Amino acid sequence: MMRSRKSALAAQTIATAILWLLTATASHGASLPGATPPSQNNSETLDAASDLPAVSGYILAGQFPDRDTANAAARQFEHSGFATLINLHRRPDELVTVYFGPFRRAEDAERLRQRLLSQNVDAFVFETTLDHNFVVHAGAFATLAAAEKRLRELKPLELPPPSLGRKRATTTLYQLWVDVSERTQVPRAPAPIAKPMPMSVAPVPVPVPPAPGPRAIEPIAPPVLTTRMTGTQPAEPPQPEPVSELPDPATAKPVLEGYTSGTFDVESRNWRQRNQAAGALALTTTYRAVAATPDGRYTFAAGIRADFWTQAAVRDAAQTSVDYLPSFIGFHETTNTWSLGFQRIDWNRSPTDSALDGLATRDLTRFVLDDELERRRRANAAIQWQHIENSTKLEVAWLPLFRPAELPDAASIWHPINRERGQMRGLEESGTLRTLIQGGTVGDPAPRFNGGIGIRATQIKGSRYQGYTAQHYRRSEPYFVVNPGIQAPIKTGIPAAQALASSTGPTLSAVHPSTWLLGLEEGSDNWHFEVAWSSATPATRDTLAYITVPAATWQTSLRLLPAQSVSHWLTLSGTHLMTQDAVLDRKNTLRIAGNTWVHDIDSDWRWGTQYLIGLDHPELHLNPYIIYMGFNKTEVSLGLHIFGGARSTEFGYHNDHNQIALAWSGHY
Repeated sequence: MMRSRKSALAAQTIATAILWLLTATASHGASLPGATPPSQNNSETLDAASDLPAVSGYILAGQFPDRDTANAAARQFEHSGFATLINLHRRPDELVTVYFGPFRRAEDAERLRQRLLSQNVDAFVFETTLDHNFVVHAGAFATLAAAEKRLRELKPLELPPPSLGRKRATTTLYQLWVDVSERTQVPRAPAPIAKPMPMSVAPVPVPVPPAPGPRAIEPIAPPVLTTRMTGTQPAEPPQPEPVSELPDPATAKPVLEGYTSGTFDVESRNWRQRNQAAGALALTTTYRAVAATPDGRYTFAAGIRADFWTQAAVRDAAQTSVDYLPSFIGFHETTNTWSLGFQRIDWNRSPTDSALDGLATRDLTRFVLDDELERRRRANAAIQWQHIENSTKLEVAWLPLFRPAELPDAASIWHPINRERGQMRGLEESGTLRTLIQGGTVGDPAPRFNGGIGIRATQIKGSRYQGYTAQHYRRSEPYFVVNPGIQAPIKTGIPAAQALASSTGPTLSAVHPSTWLLGLEEGSDNWHFEVAWSSATPATRDTLAYITVPAATWQTSLRLLPAQSVSHWLTLSGTHLMTQDAVLDRKNTLRIAGNTWVHDIDSDWRWGTQYLIGLDHPELHLNPYIIYMGFNKTEVSLGLHIFGGARSTEFGYHNDHNQIALAWSGHY
């Protein structure tokens, strides 16, 4: 078995050491105290004993990971008549790590961890600080040979290909020194120390601590160190084999990483009225480079993405775009981290969209077809500061520039304005508004500066967390308002078509109002609650006038069936506009949403269902899917998206855009 048994190993080590000491004492007698001091070329041995009192006749009998084990070993020697000293020793180590990943989903990493644990392999999951992926740590070793041995042990398990990395860490050991010159007398007078007999020790693996937050998974306790005697002659401690060419998964990452995904959608419009099919193809390719200085104080990230999209049969259209991925410089101190550049601000701890994530730049190009929230976010110019002190984490983010949400092509079925039907997503249908949309033009001006600023403080209490946030930001999603020059004639009774013909400028213009947001959140690994107040939420009166009103949002999530192979998140959420005016927007929204996924730890298949149901208005989104993960770093999935409900609801707006989606994604 791969797990060490601490008590048996310690007893075996002590018994062997006592027997060896008795043999050494009988054979050498009093010759050890007269040994000459170690020469200068034995610098590592000198360093190991530099803070010990200069006492003759002491040799190094063992090294232990904790003081209790060292004390127990010392008592065994003292019962046999030896005087002992215990020395706390810290030394820098360069360990070789074995890891799997990175994974984009925490549940995929947890699935592999459970599979390793079932094979008696100590493993834990941590989240990388640079790109928020998940890595499964499966051991840290003093030599490359030891790490390669672990790889050979893992090979018969038919796991995904593991990788090797390096990690600089400080190993803390309790050294047990035993006097073999005068077995029954504790030495009192200082004298030059004899050259110790070092033990060959495999350092305790130093796991990378998980990032704070509810998604962090507690590491499994590291294995007990093992010792072996090197004989009666002095020997140098073993030196780690060079591993400088191996990247550290937590800081260095592969120099260049690629990701490609594609989706082919088959749409059936108005199934009950006509059987007209449409198709769409979306391709995304990304490249990113991540690196760090050897001491880990500076990190660097850069990346680029290319997107191609085409749609046929409904409204023929195509779109190609190139964009930057998070590209920034990070500076890390003991408790502080600064980062400057294009970053993805992610302050969302909820399993679904969160109102507290106001500083994020949305990606609306595919509506909700991308199931991962990370793929619905874009990078923005930002300066971030994080301070971690004990169990408190303080974060400040400033966006000096404003970047509006990424919108699909105007002809795309996912655009928030449907020119054919004359409707805007989320608004009540109106004959006047229909005329303006079908016959008018749309402008999308956006400010360039003042994206926003926010502060968040989080207190971690065991597996629970509690956070507070205050933000002032500009809404990235556009809200389309009617030209004031058209509103005035319509109020006097002039028909919408005539008012439109006599107007100048765009009929509809996108606005991005600034708002204050105050929020509170609390939760753990299995539940989450949050509430937020916003000072300025956009709305449209029944007279087509644009206004902003205060709003309150809340949501509570509960993880049901948190078993090894089944997980289900259930979320109840609501939004309330605090106004008495008659508006075309929904004043109150109450929804229930869920995400269920099932997998077998011995299977390459994973399947599940995402759903959303409106409780105050008819609204539905149903997304069953199945994923095959048997290919090397590649996934293939087949899913169905069903939309329904009232036209004025967000998902009912797409009730004739049901999709069958075949998707694939791969890392390289």
